[in-house]
Amino acid sequence: MPAIGAALLAVGWLPLAGAAPAVAEGTRAPGLSLTKIAIPTSVSTAGQQVTYQFVATNTGEVTLSGLTVADTDFTGTGTPPVITCPDPTLAPSDQVTCTGTYSVTQDDLDAGTAISDTATATGTTPDGTATTSSPSTATVDITAAPSLSLVKSAIPSTVTAAGQVITYSFLVINNGTVTVSGLVITETAFSGTGTPPAVTCPITTLAPEASTTCAGTYTVTSADIAAGGLTNTATATGTGADGTATTSPPSFVVVDTDISPGLALTKLADPAIVSAAGQRVTYRYVVTNSGDGILTGVLVFDSAFSGTGTPPAITCPDTTLAAGEQTTCTGTYLVTQADVDAGGVTNTATANATVPGDGSIATPPSDAALDITAAPSLSLVKSAEPTAVTAAGQQVTYSFRVLNNGNVTLTGVRVAETLFSGTGPQPAIACPATVLAPAQDMTCTSHYPVTKADLDARRISDTAVVTATDPSGGTVTSPPSTASVAVGSGSLPVTGRSLTRIVVAGLVAAGGGLVLLGTAFALNRRRTH
Repeated sequence: MPAIGAALLAVGWLPLAGAAPAVAEGTRAPGLSLTKIAIPTSVSTAGQQVTYQFVATNTGEVTLSGLTVADTDFTGTGTPPVITCPDPTLAPSDQVTCTGTYSVTQDDLDAGTAISDTATATGTTPDGTATTSSPSTATVDITAAPSLSLVKSAIPSTVTAAGQVITYSFLVINNGTVTVSGLVITETAFSGTGTPPAVTCPITTLAPEASTTCAGTYTVTSADIAAGGLTNTATATGTGADGTATTSPPSFVVVDTDISPGLALTKLADPAIVSAAGQRVTYRYVVTNSGDGILTGVLVFDSAFSGTGTPPAITCPDTTLAAGEQTTCTGTYLVTQADVDAGGVTNTATANATVPGDGSIATPPSDAALDITAAPSLSLVKSAEPTAVTAAGQQVTYSFRVLNNGNVTLTGVRVAETLFSGTGPQPAIACPATVLAPAQDMTCTSHYPVTKADLDARRISDTAVVTATDPSGGTVTSPPSTASVAVGSGSLPVTGRSLTRIVVAGLVAAGGGLVLLGTAFALNRRRTH
């Protein structure tokens, strides 16, 4: 009996002496929660894979075994996900992530509504009781994109006489992600003078990436030949499963007659070379009808323009040209500083015109280069204040007036001392900016305290240059500029300014006596002669 008691005590069926009685397994509360997640949360094409994650958590006080997760409501039209759990046993507070995948179907996309999936988790307590979580739902949105494209063609592409039959073909492609039905072809513009073609389609429902070719015929009239040909524009329209209509971009086809249209363009810039911002350039566009038909709606436009200012507005005095005729269109442009810094402006233009019955005709591009002569230049004027010192410790302030007297913007502007005779540390130069536009200037400064050794040299000489980088990457350097400071160990030479101080001091000392004043003036006169 003692052995049996010890065994029961070891497995927890008997309490230790003096310990509180163990809680019976049946009195512990089981609990289970489930959180469902869909990755991704939005799909747009059939075949996309959706991964569902089912996070099951044991929220109770007893271990659960035989864990399963089951979908209770799934709106997808394909095979529901098969859910697997890596561990069917959950201790209290443990959790496990079960997974299942689903492949989106075309029917899902065509339905246009979100795919909803609701699931519950179930586990079994040690006493055999099943515990089921509350349902958890994950939604995957459908971002369907209906789209149609249309390519129209005509056989033959050239006609020469009334009575000829043209077969128009309309290749329609469903390049969207949903099935489109109710396909129709609409002629939005037709220049033929006879009965427009009646277009029929062999199928009117297209799955994504499917296509069909619709067709219609037209009999050429004598008026069509006289007009120089036929133009035909059409669109394709269909409806998605959700009732949304989609229409293709228009497709345009031309059937020519036997005329030979031609159009030529020559572009010129006047002047062809400039050197400063603000100069006005006149562009001339000479358009010539080089074919044998009448051209209407002549239009010239810049297809490429590197100028940084407002592009030229082009006007043409005549927009209808008979064979061999020409017109000169014009546009003006004001050169900007950025153009000057770039070294030039390139301008490419194209002319368009309408050929009766033949759609439009365009010229090859015509270029006109505007060269800009770059002339980078810098100047430097250096000065010192004061210009004479008498004692160590006096501070000299050097000023460096830097001027961009060229025609391009300069960067990396820097003043450098090339020769400095002072015996103390060479002063550091500070500038308010490092970029100067043409005609812009700035004043840099440095400060130097006079040393005892400078007093013996009698003069401090300082030479500097300013350097910068032009827009092409070249280095620009100014001529050197020198500022000298006279150095003396005694009194400063008498100057007009110092004379005033002497006179005032003398008047005070002599009580206003005129003898000292006269002496000072005489002294000053001798020094200046």
